[in-house]
Amino acid sequence: MNLKILLCIFCCLNYTLSARDEVGKDYRKEAKRFKFTIRSQPKFNRYVTGKVIPVSQIENELGRFFQALDELGESFVRKSGLKAVMICDDLKLNGMECAGVAAGDCMYLRRGFSKKTVYHEMFHIFDPRRSNKQWQRANDEDFRYRGIDFPKRPISQKKKRDLQKHYSKKNKNFDADFVSRYAQSSEVEDRAETFAAMIEEGRYFVNRTRKSKYLHKKMMLIIDMTDRSSLL
Repeated sequence: MNLKILLCIFCCLNYTLSARDEVGKDYRKEAKRFKFTIRSQPKFNRYVTGKVIPVSQIENELGRFFQALDELGESFVRKSGLKAVMICDDLKLNGMECAGVAAGDCMYLRRGFSKKTVYHEMFHIFDPRRSNKQWQRANDEDFRYRGIDFPKRPISQKKKRDLQKHYSKKNKNFDADFVSRYAQSSEVEDRAETFAAMIEEGRYFVNRTRKSKYLHKKMMLIIDMTDRSSLL
């Protein structure tokens, strides 16, 4: 076979394979509207791990993903600073299975994620601060965040003992002040969980705030942070 023909076949085959490495044009156009890219070959770091899935499986997830973004609003997504989205299998953070992870300006999602996971991770992208004194003051003075006990980065035994000692002296139930048990793990998770619940629950969330002045304070702080009363 002629060398030129062989080279032509190789180039055409290489082009076809390269084209399959990207999601469809319509999905890329939609991502461009929000000013981020969809990566079909995720890059993982020592904290985040996962398994690459075929482009066709990624595309099966994107309709639900873009529905969630439309509910959040184009201006909010752009303002958040989101730069890349990666969908994979077996997503883990520090050895713990996760539905989603926000790492800097990138969002990882495990195949089969819910729209609520998208809301949660979007707020992490939007909210890079680890500490917010206003938020801390929105909790009961006796409350302490318990931390996340990762398999590869577990909570220290000292912190566990200190928390146990602290709560042994209190006789309070703080559950009504938080949208979920996970929200009680850390300040940043509390904010992301509260935001996600506000989007998903709407008026039902407002009713929950009537049972807790602390949850109401946190709702108002989220509205102030995002500059959006329309969240509800």
